[in-house]
Amino acid sequence: MNFCPKCGNKLNENAAFCSACGNPLNAAPQQNTQPAQPSQPAQPVQYAQPVQYAQPVSAPSVQMSAPSVSLKLGGASWVKWAILGVIAAAIITLVVVLLPKSDEAKIRDRLDDFETACTDMDMEGMFNCFDRKTRKTYESTMSVADGLLGGLTGIDLPYSDIAELGGMEMAGSGEFEMDIEVKSIVVEDDIAFVEVVMTNGGESGEDTIVMCKEEDDWFIDFEETSGDSLLGSMFGDLY
Repeated sequence: MNFCPKCGNKLNENAAFCSACGNPLNAAPQQNTQPAQPSQPAQPVQYAQPVQYAQPVSAPSVQMSAPSVSLKLGGASWVKWAILGVIAAAIITLVVVLLPKSDEAKIRDRLDDFETACTDMDMEGMFNCFDRKTRKTYESTMSVADGLLGGLTGIDLPYSDIAELGGMEMAGSGEFEMDIEVKSIVVEDDIAFVEVVMTNGGESGEDTIVMCKEEDDWFIDFEETSGDSLLGSMFGDLY
């Protein structure tokens, strides 16, 4: 048994229209117009807590110190520094030897040699500090003295050696210690005037030593320096 969905009238089987209200019976069923119920919000997904791992154990810190470079006997560093020192000394020596000395430096060196020879009573060393003419006079005097000594005594011993032995004994007494203090040096071409204070065996005085240049070196000009000077009183009249 069917009923009209509009008016509720009893319908005949296979009726196309309601006999009471005329409602067509083959129409599509009415859609449910009720608003859809809101869906429940999705529940948050529960994620598993991350696994807590144990903190890695750090290896103990090892402090590596650089090798010491201090000089140690028997160590490689000592050998290295010793070699470098020898090389540096050789370079300095080479530079000093190769660099030309100034005239003033050569004059001071010559007077230092003369001072040492006088203190040691080294006659040959003293005369080697004089000019060429004075050196030749000394050599001639020594040659004549050697001949006279040999002819008189028959001893074949150069007079210069005997004088040197006597000079060594005199120098040992300390009475002939020479000191030359240079005050000023004035160079004029191949001549130099050196103001000095000379002290010899307790006797002291100011002198002007005249020096001459021979073959790029400097020597004491005996003739120009002697006379009333202390140097002249030491050696007397050689000519």
